[in-house]
Amino acid sequence: MLKELNIIKFKVLEDTKLEIKPLTIFCGENSSGKSTAIIACMLAGNYKNYTSYIKDRIIAVNGKIEYTFSNNINSSINIDNGVIQENQNKNIKYTFLQADRVSPDKQYDITTDDNLGIRGEYAPYIYSIKQHDNIVELSINNDNENDINTTLRSQTAYWMKYILGTTVKADRQADKVSLYYQAPHDVEAYSPLNTGFGTSMVFPILIACLTAKIGDTVIIENPEVHLHPKAQSKLADFFAFIAQLGVQVILETHCEHLIYKLCYNVNQGIIDYDKVVFQYKEINKPFQAIYTDKKGRFVDKENNQRKFPTGFFDATLTDYLKIYR
Repeated sequence: MLKELNIIKFKVLEDTKLEIKPLTIFCGENSSGKSTAIIACMLAGNYKNYTSYIKDRIIAVNGKIEYTFSNNINSSINIDNGVIQENQNKNIKYTFLQADRVSPDKQYDITTDDNLGIRGEYAPYIYSIKQHDNIVELSINNDNENDINTTLRSQTAYWMKYILGTTVKADRQADKVSLYYQAPHDVEAYSPLNTGFGTSMVFPILIACLTAKIGDTVIIENPEVHLHPKAQSKLADFFAFIAQLGVQVILETHCEHLIYKLCYNVNQGIIDYDKVVFQYKEINKPFQAIYTDKKGRFVDKENNQRKFPTGFFDATLTDYLKIYR
């Protein structure tokens, strides 16, 4: 797992040292440098799966990034006028999903490898060929396999129902895959085209995390896109569960529902407090590392209670209460 990165004059970030936990959340103002930090994380591993995405964003850029991994191995990578110096120590294997994920469609393409695609466009195919794989290490209720089956299919169904109230099945043809969703009260399954965008946004996230191995990393931009606040909160439960089991999850988000629910997961013991960090960024200011204590309250590195930076949660409880005064 990625443990720390030191970014030296890379795009908008200069002399930036970031602690990366099993569950790391980048948040803050738009165009402040969060995506640059995400790219820096990506360069620590199998970035050639995402070459076009990265190179389009580092044209004519110079910089250096130094990495420390959980096994205490160090490595670094240089960028010289947009050219990436090969990293000899690829110490993380990761899956990346960008914010612009695949839209609902009648059919989805197949691929020749295990890459889900940067938009999650191959998630239906990967699911179709791996749905019967046993993923007991990442399964809910994995201490009692009789309660919930530990196949990818059953675990995906569980989380789809928990987050969105629907289940999913795949139909593989020769060179395409069709998905169908079905809510408990529905008589027949229906095409993604007959449901909201949120369903198609969640599905590749689940597949990315549930097909990962312990020690792998999943990096996701704006997992909350197109989701109802309740679903955003339940997605936070999923991330806390997966990260606690040993898959590193790195998120970039603007969603207060997700952030607060992650704190609640700490409070409830779903994930250990020392496995979570929020890296908050404002324009022209350094990142602020924000942690939680065992009760899920925001604290600094010395465990002193603190508030989240002013301006992120624009409407506070105090503001809401004014309505009823």
